[in-house]
Amino acid sequence: MRRGWVLGGLAAAVATAAVAYEASPWPRVWLLRFFAGDGSDPVSATAPHIQPGLEQRLDLRYDGSRPECLLDVYQHEGTRPLPALIWVHGGGFVTGAKEPLRPYLSVVASHGFTTVNLDYTPAPEALHPDQVHQLGRAVQYVVDHAAELDIDPDQLVLGGDSAGAHIVAQAVLASLDREYAAGAGITEFLDPARIVGVALASGPFDPAAAMAVRGPFRWYLRTVLWAYSGSRSFAKDPEFAYSSITPHVHADFPPAFLTSGPRDPLAVQSHALAARLREVGGDVDEVVLEETSRSGHVFDFDLGSSDARLALGRLVAFLRRVTTTPHRHGASDAW
Repeated sequence: MRRGWVLGGLAAAVATAAVAYEASPWPRVWLLRFFAGDGSDPVSATAPHIQPGLEQRLDLRYDGSRPECLLDVYQHEGTRPLPALIWVHGGGFVTGAKEPLRPYLSVVASHGFTTVNLDYTPAPEALHPDQVHQLGRAVQYVVDHAAELDIDPDQLVLGGDSAGAHIVAQAVLASLDREYAAGAGITEFLDPARIVGVALASGPFDPAAAMAVRGPFRWYLRTVLWAYSGSRSFAKDPEFAYSSITPHVHADFPPAFLTSGPRDPLAVQSHALAARLREVGGDVDEVVLEETSRSGHVFDFDLGSSDARLALGRLVAFLRRVTTTPHRHGASDAW
């Protein structure tokens, strides 16, 4: 009898877990957060390239409504005010943090830029378009505090990796195209006149197309899009069509720098966005690595890699082209 009770209890627990797994994105998100990371260590490989004289302002609160809404500012000694690269980390909308990017963005700052590294509220704690709006509030914070931060508020480049690249691209596009913004449900906007460029690494620029893939990556996409949208039936939501950036860009999209690795399952989406921008007359600088390269999704931050060093050099050249920063001999200039 006791054994029957035990087996019955186990069966009930399994059934309850199965129902919860299908009724909410939370069990899947917990799995993703538990197994987050690919085993690489970009911090230790990149930290040795940080130059002396770095100034850091850490964990500045840009939005008092959420505890996660903090940003860092990194600068080197030199002529001020400086153009700023404002970066949004990735993590499939549900994981990630700004801290692992501190070494990389500190190295970027060595070339004569201010770099801003921000956190936002992950999904499903917050749902789209909250993260897009939080980026807008971070940018507004930088503009409002430009004098004390020694930033030129009229020379801002927005950058992001993976999910962060999507947040950046959608925020910029919505600010340029209010009809698109209405369809996407976005109601807070950037000032496009202040955005002189975007840097986008391995972004999911066409989630609807990505859902056509099979295997574990499809499960991953379904999980994060369910969490981000708040709807298990997100694909039937009219707003979901507006999650695809590529079909909606036009010629007034700011100059764009794109990277992806040959082993990145989203590389085809970076290539498609670059092709579309060229088609509409946009300004595009895309890093395309040799097919023999082993670099994959968001390879950029591990400066122990020759591909990442190449991409950084190209990023710095792009930033120097779209801004008027005084030349400062940075880490990549010695490579």
